[in-house]
Amino acid sequence: MSLLRITALCVLSSFCTSGWHLSAKSKGQHKIVFLHGGRSHASGDHEFQAGSHLLANHLNAQKKVNLKAVVNAGWPSDEGMLDDADAIVIYADGTSVIGKGWNKMDQLVKNKKVGVVFMHYAVHPSVDQGEKYFLPWIGGFFKNGVSVNPFWRAKIKPMKGHETANGVGPIDAVDEFYFNIHYHPNALPLGSATPDEKNLLRINNIWTRDGYLAKGKSQALLWGIERPGGGRGVGFTGGHHHRNWAIDGYRQLVMNSIAWAAGAEI
Repeated sequence: MSLLRITALCVLSSFCTSGWHLSAKSKGQHKIVFLHGGRSHASGDHEFQAGSHLLANHLNAQKKVNLKAVVNAGWPSDEGMLDDADAIVIYADGTSVIGKGWNKMDQLVKNKKVGVVFMHYAVHPSVDQGEKYFLPWIGGFFKNGVSVNPFWRAKIKPMKGHETANGVGPIDAVDEFYFNIHYHPNALPLGSATPDEKNLLRINNIWTRDGYLAKGKSQALLWGIERPGGGRGVGFTGGHHHRNWAIDGYRQLVMNSIAWAAGAEI
């Protein structure tokens, strides 16, 4: 096969899994839209584009739940593509993506009960933004002066009896798992682990006395909320190292939580 043909196929394949073809969902489907941020770290870390495509491909490949996952780079220029979404997943640095769509997302949450998922650094807004949007949307956020971001080995335990735990195997992963998150009173601990002196491998650039005092206490690294007015939200502090998506239980728990946020039965 010629290099030109290979290149053309790669380009077409990229278009078909990106924001160029965000067709409407079919009857009975739950549509999930991934909005990923740009590069900011060395290869292998903060792989928001690759991670979004990986998760979308796995969600589309499974046959147990009727899902349609699509991927778009950044906040869409045509916000109408979000109108039939059942869940919107943002995997990005801070508010680099949602910062362009606060009002639209708030309308979708309030009027269409859309599910919202923020992953890794995307759970870190300003305190004002967190209180106004993140607490009601996803049930928690990384709060400046309180939350911390060390690298540590977490043996994550899914929430017993919750549908997001279905089919999830053992999870033992090293990542930049933020903890001491500021949670909504009704937040659900969908995936928890306990940091201690042995498994805390490296203190990172954000460390607080509150974080120090949180050692030895169970921390929800993945949490969710069922909003009183309808709709669900999820936050996940992992996702720094791309390699962790190869851990079956880790990947499955996050996929289950995304599908749950979309209103699907797991």
